[in-house]
Amino acid sequence: MLAGKEIKELRRKYGMSQKKLADAVGLSKKNGDVTLRRLENGSTTQPPSTLLQRAIELYFANLGLEEENFKLKAEIAWLEN
Repeated sequence: MLAGKEIKELRRKYGMSQKKLADAVGLSKKNGDVTLRRLENGSTTQPPSTLLQRAIELYFANLGLEEENFKLKAEIAWLEN
């Protein structure tokens, strides 16, 4: 499971706001960013649900795969020229 600090680092790496990540993983439109902020800062009194943790992990894994795919396509294009 990702720790709050790791979630924050990944979110920043991909240039995402808390609101954007909250929307992407299906948190409430009304206060999902607040939930995420509490998770990142460790200020929540209860641990996040396994489902929420898994959604965040899968979301970032998918972004990582897209990034790698882009790099591979650029390398192939360079080699073909």
